[in-house]
Order: sequence, then C-alpha cells, then structure tokens
Amino acid sequence: MGDVQHELDHSGKMLARLAEEFRKPRISAILTGEAAQYQAIEDAFWQLLVERGVDTAVGNALDVLGRIVGEPRQGALDADYRLRVRARIRVNRSDGTIEDIIEVVRLLIGSVLLPSATIKLTEYYPAAFVLRITGLVISATQALIYSSFIKQARGAAIGSGFGWQQTADADAFVTATSSPLTVAALAGATSFTVADTTDFPASGTLVIDDGLAGSETLAYTSKTPTTLSGFPATASPHTLGAMVTLPASVGKGWSDTANPATGGALVGSI
Repeated sequence: MGDVQHELDHSGKMLARLAEEFRKPRISAILTGEAAQYQAIEDAFWQLLVERGVDTAVGNALDVLGRIVGEPRQGALDADYRLRVRARIRVNRSDGTIEDIIEVVRLLIGSVLLPSATIKLTEYYPAAFVLRITGLVISATQALIYSSFIKQARGAAIGSGFGWQQTADADAFVTATSSPLTVAALAGATSFTVADTTDFPASGTLVIDDGLAGSETLAYTSKTPTTLSGFPATASPHTLGAMVTLPASVGKGWSDTANPATGGALVGSI
C-alpha cells in the first residue's frame, strides 16, 4: 500500500488532543460518537483499497485487475492467478532487456518457491537466448505459460528458448562430473592435471579410473583451472586419459532391463 496507513483508533487520537480543561465525560462521549463514524468511513475505504491491490485482492476483485492488465484467469486459483497478474504487469512494461525477462520469470515463480529455483539466461549470437530454470519441478502446462510470458517480454525479432525441469533432482538422469587426465600420473602422485575443473567444487572427493583395476577414491583440497591437488599419494599409476570423476551426489544414471526403476528420468525440455 506504499505510504498509506490504516488509522485504527480515531477515537483515541481525538481524545488525546483534548485540552485538559475539556476532558469531561460528556465531551468525551460526544467525541467518541463522532469518531466512531469517522472510523467506519476509514475502515470502509481501507477495505476498498485492500480489495483493489494485486497482492490482496481475491475472487472477482482479482478478476477485474486481471482484465485491466490483459491476463484472463483461465480457471486458475487465486494464488496462481495473482502470480500471473503480477508478471503480466511486468510484461506490459518490459523493454525486452535481460533484466526484464528474468524479473518476469521470478514473478511467475513467486516468492515462496523462488529460493529453490536457479534461473540462467544464456545469450546466443546474433539475436537469441535460452532461459533455463533448475531446482524447481514445472509441469508441461506451466511450461507453456512460462514460455508464452518469455516470448511476450522479449524484444522484437529476438529468438528464445525455455528449458525446464519436470522431475525432482533426486530422480533425474545425470552423468557424473568428470575430466580426463592430460598428463599421466605416476604412483605416489598428489595432484592430477586434467582437461577442465570448472564443474568440480573447490575441494571434495574424487574417483579416478572408477570401476577399473587400480581405481582410487581420494579427498582433494584445492584446484586450479586444470589441476586437482592436495590428496594423499596415489597407490597406483594412472595413464593419460584416465577419467577423474566426482561421486554422484544427486540423481540417477542408466537403468537396465533387469532394473528399469533404477534409471533416472530426463528432467526437462527446451
């Protein structure tokens, strides 16, 4: 409501302003009666104001706001419809900037679920982008709504794609974070030189030659863009190209015909 405040005690404020010599029971009674009328008017106007606000309007009042900004209800519950109305207002004001598009998506997600979501927008030359949401399960129906809002918020002649997640992380198909050795490692090595450590955390546990003879699980303490180091001396040598991987923390890999339920689901689409 901005700076508008609801005055809840007209009577108390009127009586508090009385000079001492006028603080008589009869005068107080007259002022209390007058204040009650002012309070009734104040409360009625406040209720009208509340019912016209996007964050507080319900039912038909919210429908009216939706029609004003160009967002029909289409059977949605108030909570979901309110998110779309707020996002529609931002779309109507959008200049097509990255900030505008991301804010529209944030409004669609809503403050309750937003802390769980990661929004990433990747630009592609010459005039396109893909926006992905991870950490949040989105149905196919919801995805159509998100995609429509994104298209309307973007600039003219700009291509766009939308990536979303239909499965929780724990049930998603993932491949392990990995990188091959670019320099063979002798037995007794305390660091590995690999192709890329971008997706590895600053420290943690790694596995080299997973599933093979000589496989080792090691706790490393530091990394550079191409090295992982700080682990105890290796017991075995590891050849050029040996794969260094992170143990899977979330998600599932391939299933097989004997155990189809062990496989992960594809999380989303663009």
